[in-house]
Amino acid sequence: MIRTFGVASAFLLTVMAVCGSAAEPAPVKVTDVTLRDGGILVGQLVTATGAPVKDSQVRLEYQGKTVVALKTNDKGQFGARGLRAGVYQVSTTKSTRPLRVWENGSQPPTAKTMVMLVEDPAIVRAQGGMPLDFTGNGNLRDEALGFTGIGLGAAGLAVALSDDDNPPPPAPMTP
Repeated sequence: MIRTFGVASAFLLTVMAVCGSAAEPAPVKVTDVTLRDGGILVGQLVTATGAPVKDSQVRLEYQGKTVVALKTNDKGQFGARGLRAGVYQVSTTKSTRPLRVWENGSQPPTAKTMVMLVEDPAIVRAQGGMPLDFTGNGNLRDEALGFTGIGLGAAGLAVALSDDDNPPPPAPMTP
């Protein structure tokens, strides 16, 4: 019975550790951008260091459909005309960002006049090894709790498997 309880406890601790450290999704940051006259949207694609990314594909999607596909110029700039106000998704090969596009004069005071896209080098696949922040939420406490739970589960399993429900053998009799 003790062995069964120990194995069950080890299993529960391990499951709690893995499930309990799951990251909550990061909030999506929506950028407000004002269209220029004629429904023109302009932007620039740069690296994390600020260098322009030339000849890169940029797509604008509206309601899941690509409405514009274009390439950046030598300065990383791009532009699209004939757009209307609405929520768009702007995508490059390494990043995606939602945009809330406004007609000129109806935008909130914080709206930008152009889109600035920064390619995130952390998204490059199969390079750089595994980061320490496994959950992706920037909170290393979750990893510490997860590893602690896994360690306790493994220790509980070891104790449960080594524990014996049988009584100890009788001591040898002396003559």
